Amino acid sequence: MKKRMLCLLLLLLVLPVPSPADGRTGSSNYLYTMHREPVSAPPAYTLAYSLTARDYEGIDGLDGMVDAFVTGDAVYILCAKRLVVLNHDLSFRCAVRTVAGEDGTQTELDACSGVTVTPRGDIYITQSEKSRILHLNPDFTLNRVMERPQITGYENVKYRPTKMVVDNAGRLYVISKGMYEGILELNADGSFTRFFGVNEVKFTPWQLLWRVFSTREQRSRQSLWLPSDFTNLCIDQDGFLFATLLGSEQETIKRLNARGENIIKVPDQQAYPSGDLWFNQSGFGIPTGPSQFISVDTNDCGVYICLDSTRSRVFAYNEDHSLLFVFGGPGDREGYFRNPVDIAFIGDNILVLDALSQSIEIFSPTLYGQALMNAVRSQYQYGYETAAGYWQETLRYNHNFNLAYSGIGRMLLRAGRYEEAMEYLKKGEDRVYYDKAYEKVRTAAIRENFVLGTGIALGLVILIAVLRLLRKKKGSARTPHTVPKGLKWFKETFLVFPFRLLTRPFKRFDEMKFERRGSYAFAFSVLVLESLTAVMGYVYTGFLINYNDIYRVNSLYLALTVLFPVGLFVLGNWCVTTLLDGKGKLGEIFQVTMYAIFPMCLLQLLCLLLSNVLVLDEMVIVTALTAIGGVLFSVYLFIGLAVVHEYSFGRCIGSLILTLLAMMVLVFILMLLFALVSDVVDFITVLSKELMLKFF
Repeated sequence: MKKRMLCLLLLLLVLPVPSPADGRTGSSNYLYTMHREPVSAPPAYTLAYSLTARDYEGIDGLDGMVDAFVTGDAVYILCAKRLVVLNHDLSFRCAVRTVAGEDGTQTELDACSGVTVTPRGDIYITQSEKSRILHLNPDFTLNRVMERPQITGYENVKYRPTKMVVDNAGRLYVISKGMYEGILELNADGSFTRFFGVNEVKFTPWQLLWRVFSTREQRSRQSLWLPSDFTNLCIDQDGFLFATLLGSEQETIKRLNARGENIIKVPDQQAYPSGDLWFNQSGFGIPTGPSQFISVDTNDCGVYICLDSTRSRVFAYNEDHSLLFVFGGPGDREGYFRNPVDIAFIGDNILVLDALSQSIEIFSPTLYGQALMNAVRSQYQYGYETAAGYWQETLRYNHNFNLAYSGIGRMLLRAGRYEEAMEYLKKGEDRVYYDKAYEKVRTAAIRENFVLGTGIALGLVILIAVLRLLRKKKGSARTPHTVPKGLKWFKETFLVFPFRLLTRPFKRFDEMKFERRGSYAFAFSVLVLESLTAVMGYVYTGFLINYNDIYRVNSLYLALTVLFPVGLFVLGNWCVTTLLDGKGKLGEIFQVTMYAIFPMCLLQLLCLLLSNVLVLDEMVIVTALTAIGGVLFSVYLFIGLAVVHEYSFGRCIGSLILTLLAMMVLVFILMLLFALVSDVVDFITVLSKELMLKFF
């Protein structure tokens, strides 16, 4: 019997577990949390089929594929020397190698780099190496050849049009490789109007510092600091221009308005739509560095997809620039790419051109992907209740999808179910709409309990007044009693002296110096309280302003963020003031620092409480109290150090500046010591291994 049960258990372990999603498998399926950490996700899109030249009779090859464009009834695949036109079902329509002009002359399609088609059917093909654009009629005859436009001041800059689009007014937007001033905006006749969407050069502080101290020879050998170059572009249904950039780590894609300004704005702490946010993997053959988008396309519900050339992945975002799904990756397996060059929507399907494989890859949505796209489309069309149903279906496949929780929460908010909305919006990390729901709940609670709360407060005031009156009447008849020594010490040390110091700091610090009124017990208590406040603030700060990952808390590290700076400052100030004839001892510096931190610590605790009560518009109170706490700490610390060291104003300022320098030196020494200890440990480890291998 036992053997049969064991065999049955082994059989259950071996059998595959059915998945609630499609049976098809995806690739690189993950999302990012609000803390920019990757989490697994079901495949939203998987490979439906792959097409090569062997699948078509009228195509002799798909070598040199560079671009794709989808219209309402056709798919245009541009290769270096041919234009292939397919129907929407990807059946073959025609292939064009040469185009005839009005005079009958034949023009070859050669060195092609980009294609775009207008709603009227006009076809524009850029020929980068020939510095021109071919304008074809809908019947594939040559309408005109658009040569280099006249651009004053750029006569010596080579014109190499790579990609272009045409808007509804007939204006042409052309990317010219090597022209870093922006996208060229041309009139319908091909004349130059302006540079559109100019990219600014952004420098890091380290680059600026290095530039200042570099010699002329070093600067001459450095690469030029040029603006990021555009790589591809498309126009969405609202007439805005999406453009991808190469070489920019912050803005790999832009959505440009009529003035050429980027209108992609994301809320605080939400990542900019820049592809992979976590790319610290290391190993042979693993691509490194940030994502570089080389293609973009949009659909009718505000979703745009971007192709990453670094890791050959496709990233999809909604109209609010939240990540929807990821698929693809480098490799020869199904669903991966060897060298993807362009992407495009075909209805709900996604087309990817793989130039190295010379194939057209078609990806279709899974059940999870269909529910996700239906939810996004319904929400885009203001069908929030319908969208909520699809979001619920999405959550059946992926419980880690914040956007689904947010979508359901927004529907509940509109339905007036505020408490339920708060629950979903908190799971979805949607602080803007959570704030609106919380404000409604708080207002209702205040209205419901206003009379009771006012009555309790009034009763407490009357009770306190009556007790004071009775105490005054019985004051003369009350027999004096002896206060316990321990209680008297506690009251003086923790209640009386610290709060009196807040009103008369000069006198109280003077008493600490010459009358020994300071207490190490209070100083260490404040240090412990400030450390606990740092831990509590990380976890228990109100959700509306708390962006910390509260499920990953390192209490020791948070405490060290208080203990280490305090110890470093005290030691640094003592070292400096010893050389500058300061009268303060190490213990006195420590006490002064802790007494100065005390009011800031109290305000931090008050801010911690208020952050769980206030709404976003009122959080300025928390910001103001935090700033006041920092100012009070600085003022009390300065006064205390000036008193205990018996310094003048200027001398105290100088000592503080030198203290900061001393802290930097101490950190440098600690880093050297840590490196030395690490080397010694490594040496001992290697030596012990060698001895073990040799003698044992």
